[in-house]
Amino acid sequence: MKVIFNYIRNKKITTFLIVGIVLLIFSIIMFFYYLPRPGGESMASFGYILYFFISIIMLFVDRLLVQFIKPKRLSLFELLVIIGFILIIYILHEIQ
Repeated sequence: MKVIFNYIRNKKITTFLIVGIVLLIFSIIMFFYYLPRPGGESMASFGYILYFFISIIMLFVDRLLVQFIKPKRLSLFELLVIIGFILIIYILHEIQ
């Protein structure tokens, strides 16, 4: 059990790592769920492929930045980026 905790501690867990892994798993499951659907619903699988690639980019950028920035500070910046994107989406939605 101690080995597992040491492994997790050495991985330097950040916000984008957690969100990226969750989005990766979610997009794979939803891709195969929407793929056999008839009509326009099968096009939703294309969106989940985009989510898949976005999550891979998030993981790549996160692992790259962990080498240069402390994980706690990086998690704070990543949370601010996520909140910023959510606010931008909300503002764009309210404008319509």
